[in-house]
Amino acid sequence: MNKCTVTKILALIRITTGSPTTLLASHSDRWFLRPYIGLNLMSDLDATAINFDNTSGTARVNVDTGFTGGQGIGYRYNERFAVELAWEYRSNDAGINIADQSTLTDGNYASNIFFLNGHYHFSKKTTGSRT
Repeated sequence: MNKCTVTKILALIRITTGSPTTLLASHSDRWFLRPYIGLNLMSDLDATAINFDNTSGTARVNVDTGFTGGQGIGYRYNERFAVELAWEYRSNDAGINIADQSTLTDGNYASNIFFLNGHYHFSKKTTGSRT
């Protein structure tokens, strides 16, 4: 990640949550981290190959189940509202068949994404105590 991207991310955090160091010192219980991992499912794809490895025709991309993982950092303003900046990585292996002639078995679809989430937390109503 280059210096310009890091600067933009830090600026976004400051805009959405104020100064992180000041808030972290005075409101440490409001910050949260949200790591996650899971499966990534992608549909198979059809495409047209033109002069790929001296072969042209219909290409069929068979995508396997893959991996996803990510990390979010957020700030909870009050009981109801929170904001979170998150990053996610996805990776799926793939095999490609072109015009039923040429087969590639070592393909991979991989991506990174950054996003900003806003959260609204609904209140929990209680109708009495359980015994």
